Amino acid sequence: MRREIAHLVLVPIVLLAWARLGAPQLTLYSWDAVAKYRSPYLSAIAPGQEGDAVSRRVVVVVVDALRADASRTLPTINRLREIGAERTARTGQPSLSYPSWTVIGTGAWQEQSEVTTNFYKRDIPVDTIFEAAKRKGLTTAIVGAGSGWPQLYARGVDVNVGIEGPSDPYSDLQGVRRQDDQIEATALRVLTEKKPDLLLVHLAEPDNAGHARGAASREYADAIATIDARIGRLIAALDLRDTTILVTGDHGMLDRGGHGGWESEVLTVPLVAAGAGIRPGRYTEATQADVAPTVAVLLGTSIPAHNQGRPLFDMLELPGGLRDRRAVDAAAQLRDRYAQYAQVIGAAPFAHRHLDQAREALAAGQTEKAYQAAIADVDATWKQAASAKAARLTRERLARLPIALLVMLLFAAYMAVVVRARWDWRAPLTGLVVYTLIYQGLFFGRGYKWSLSAFNTEEQIMRFFTERTLDAMLALLLAAIVVGALSRRARPLAVAVNTVTMAFMVAWWLAFQIGIFYVLYNISFAWYLPDLAIGFKYYLDVLQTGAFWPLTPAPLLIVLPFAALGARWVAARVLAFRP
Repeated sequence: MRREIAHLVLVPIVLLAWARLGAPQLTLYSWDAVAKYRSPYLSAIAPGQEGDAVSRRVVVVVVDALRADASRTLPTINRLREIGAERTARTGQPSLSYPSWTVIGTGAWQEQSEVTTNFYKRDIPVDTIFEAAKRKGLTTAIVGAGSGWPQLYARGVDVNVGIEGPSDPYSDLQGVRRQDDQIEATALRVLTEKKPDLLLVHLAEPDNAGHARGAASREYADAIATIDARIGRLIAALDLRDTTILVTGDHGMLDRGGHGGWESEVLTVPLVAAGAGIRPGRYTEATQADVAPTVAVLLGTSIPAHNQGRPLFDMLELPGGLRDRRAVDAAAQLRDRYAQYAQVIGAAPFAHRHLDQAREALAAGQTEKAYQAAIADVDATWKQAASAKAARLTRERLARLPIALLVMLLFAAYMAVVVRARWDWRAPLTGLVVYTLIYQGLFFGRGYKWSLSAFNTEEQIMRFFTERTLDAMLALLLAAIVVGALSRRARPLAVAVNTVTMAFMVAWWLAFQIGIFYVLYNISFAWYLPDLAIGFKYYLDVLQTGAFWPLTPAPLLIVLPFAALGARWVAARVLAFRP
């Protein structure tokens, strides 16, 4: 009996201390590790070579939340497809607005730029295509929705206009439409009066309609049709003989609303281009990081120094040997970019023999050979970077593995005590299974996935996590009831022991899954971002460990044995009266 009482005292103390003091802090710490990620890749890099322009003006239209499949229903964009280049582009993660806007204008992925959420409060800390344009003496402009564009692109933009919308855009879609009316009118006025060499126009209505009603809704379809008409009026103000237009989305949108995660309808956006310097045709999928270097080639600027993409030469119509020279420029820019990357992560300098060959071929007038060698060097650079990253991750994972194994051994030692004491382990194990099935059933049954897209709006984040804690509490309560029913012939003290053992098993199972993430990615991220699908599950696992004592006066773990005893009493009575 003394051992049972000690069990009933010590195990709850450990679980309750963790639930109240450890789990909330770990959840917040790891969330901030992504939301407040600080990139180590921000040191200045010298700009590369400039080149000859093939377009007098480039206009980039960013349609917020425009899915690739939805864009194929739009007549204006389809006409652009007929006369220009069509492809899709893959966004990065998190697939949120500020991070995507940053990738579009810099070619730097979220892990490099440190712009990981819409909570980012500073300007972009890496080189941008607008700064590259200014270095060449070109004029630049941005007209977009809200304060995000002026904040992010505080440098290198001559005209930077952010049009504010309604205070509650999801319930005031007409107000958002009026906001886009102002954006359209301002963009046309800037084109006419300022005549910028590089103009970016951002239109917001589809995103707000998608968040309010979902991408499968009539409101979303109406929003993208309205945007399509706006693009038509914008094109009418351009001369595509000397101007290039690129239309893309910053991210997609789920049918039910929401984005930020890894779903294909969220990560896949259109990239349609027409006008000067564009070779018509259909092309393979690109990435969002390819937009900035492609604009650089069209305007003849240097490629943004922190860029990680490549110019889309396959869809560019470039005269003479310009393609080959710019391909060498692009390879050299990535060489410099990844030289910094290798230094930061402690890798050996990357080899660039193909770039050397490209330069030799270019000097010898062998332009096609130079182009192919430059493309090969870009591929080799990316491959070496991926290999270097994987090697460092492997070293760090091996270093973390003993700590995770030690924690698991402590749990295993406890289970050995349970078996050695000949306590019932079957009923607690059944309770663990019941807990897991109920919690996961509630999660997946609501249509959720391990994805940041689960938050349809940023305002829902805290409510979402609170609801998942409530789900865990309900699952624990039902699991305790099952343990009590299965222990109907046991002594009351044994029922309480079984319930606490079940709670410990739940904690062990969650700790095991948390440990896997810890080994793979750690709990803080100093030089990389983790896989955010697995990371999302990790957050949920940590949250569940806090359900033993959420922010309520009475710890749930103390209630569970009483719920089990009540279930034992009911089960015993039901069986006693069974005919």
